Amino acid sequence: MTHVRVMTDSTADLDPRLAAEHGVVIIPLSVSFGDDTYLDGVDLDSRAFFEKLARGQTRPVTSQPSPDAFERAFRDAMTQGASGIVLVNVSSTLSGTYSTALGMVEQLRSSGFAMPIEVIDSRQASLAIQFGVLAAAEAARQGSDVRAVADAACDALARTSIYLVADDLGYLQRGGRIGQAQWLAGTADYHAARRCGGAAGESAHAPARLRAAGAASA
Repeated sequence: MTHVRVMTDSTADLDPRLAAEHGVVIIPLSVSFGDDTYLDGVDLDSRAFFEKLARGQTRPVTSQPSPDAFERAFRDAMTQGASGIVLVNVSSTLSGTYSTALGMVEQLRSSGFAMPIEVIDSRQASLAIQFGVLAAAEAARQGSDVRAVADAACDALARTSIYLVADDLGYLQRGGRIGQAQWLAGTADYHAARRCGGAAGESAHAPARLRAAGAASA
């Protein structure tokens, strides 16, 4: 029996062992410290990242997966006999990952790629994405079709909120997430807490999704 293949990007911070247990494919982003570039979760785990962050003067920069990375993942799923793909991405307000994935889906569709693919903008980040990913993986395990697997992810994500607490506002200010005035106000020794309906401080919205099927099923 073939199953829908569930995928996510590395910003979900999903433990590789848990991903393997649930059959989830993780597509890594890139993280650069100066001239050194690593694949998130592959060449650089969370502990190593924070160690570099603490001792370095160079601000890390992240880059979304390349279109080729998505294409390889999609074609690998087809080769392995998957009946479809559901990809749950980090919020589109935080990264261009979602847009890159959509672009590759459209390109594949125009070339006759027949496997149905659903790409979901989680409107979330980190642990919050995992709820949608694992809900999708469970639906896939039960033999649900692509639409039902995507519905399971969207339902879990829509019921998820994330609260961010920052001990040091300096990282948020240097990364452009808060302005100079907010950073200066943070010197008054308090914890900044932010409720995120979509992990970027936006008001709560339902996850966005694109249903894409190959020419054979259009």
